[in-house]
Amino acid sequence: MTSTEHGTHVPISSRAREERDGKEPTVDFGLLSGFSFACRPDCGLCCYATPAVSAEESARLLQIEPSTPFLEGQGGYSLIASRPEGGACHFLKANRCRCHPDRPFPCREYPLTAHVGTRVQVTTCLSCPGVDLSRLALWNRADGAHSPAVGFQEEIAAITAETLKHPVGVWIEFNSRRVAKLRMRMQRHELWSEPDELRARLLAELPLPGSDDFPPGSPPTEEEGLATLPLFYEKDRGCVSFYAREEGWAAFVLRETGGKGDSLGVFAPPDTPPSLTPQAEQLLRGYLAYLVRRDQLLWAVYYETAHHPDASLEELAEAFLLEAGTQVMARAFFRARMNGLTGKRLEVEDLERGIRATDSDLLDLPTYGRVL
Repeated sequence: MTSTEHGTHVPISSRAREERDGKEPTVDFGLLSGFSFACRPDCGLCCYATPAVSAEESARLLQIEPSTPFLEGQGGYSLIASRPEGGACHFLKANRCRCHPDRPFPCREYPLTAHVGTRVQVTTCLSCPGVDLSRLALWNRADGAHSPAVGFQEEIAAITAETLKHPVGVWIEFNSRRVAKLRMRMQRHELWSEPDELRARLLAELPLPGSDDFPPGSPPTEEEGLATLPLFYEKDRGCVSFYAREEGWAAFVLRETGGKGDSLGVFAPPDTPPSLTPQAEQLLRGYLAYLVRRDQLLWAVYYETAHHPDASLEELAEAFLLEAGTQVMARAFFRARMNGLTGKRLEVEDLERGIRATDSDLLDLPTYGRVL
């Protein structure tokens, strides 16, 4: 079995193929086009998590650290417990992973993530500061961004190998039946849109946030727990988090060992849409177009139909994109003010910071499918 980094469909195991009555599940790496990646050793952002580990992986980790704390997971998996009060994984020390050669699959695939719907589609987490966003705006073109991805060889290999360990074909068949039932129900009320047609309409007229979408939704409060808060990386500061207060959003450095470090101030989010330079608007359009192409968006919309039974798929998808765009603009504004920038318009660099402060939250939303 072979794979490349640009738009390749990688065959899954013969076992999974047989489980799906001869239909061959595939892994689509096309959404990596145009991106490059180089890990930043000074970052540690991806280690503020509780990765799921198999029994084989946990056995290797216990050989490295016999006192590794685990939490009970699902389906035979355990979770590596993070440190309390929003701290990092127990294996992170001075921004270095002490189990790096034997790190579990969620760590080996990052900054990639694989979503299983009626196929396996791989996307990249744009919150990772090691991912270059300079070509993201090109995703607003009809044909997307066409250039080979660079720097994801180990992560692609990890995902390709992981698909062989699971009955991916069975998952795809189950998801296909689920969506077929949803289609039948929504078609009776004229709420359904075929995925390709829905994507085409959204890409033809991307919904951009306006005055009605501001002020933005607030992040969690401090009382909800530091582990629930949004997180991003700031050069020379490390991992920064923020929470909602009455007077604005409060930013602080999150300690590796848990708890709040230096306070970076409280900054009011914008009440109206911040102005964007033409280049920044192109970047925002590119990001929204990238979201449209992610299966995760579509399957998150399927999930939301249970909570909004009278809404059409198109209405729910537009609401998803408007909320995503609003958060990107608001968090870009917030980070600009946090860094002492008071310009009247947000620049490309500001929008990039807003995307990095938002994208991982969107990837964490529940979907009608599942993450590999």
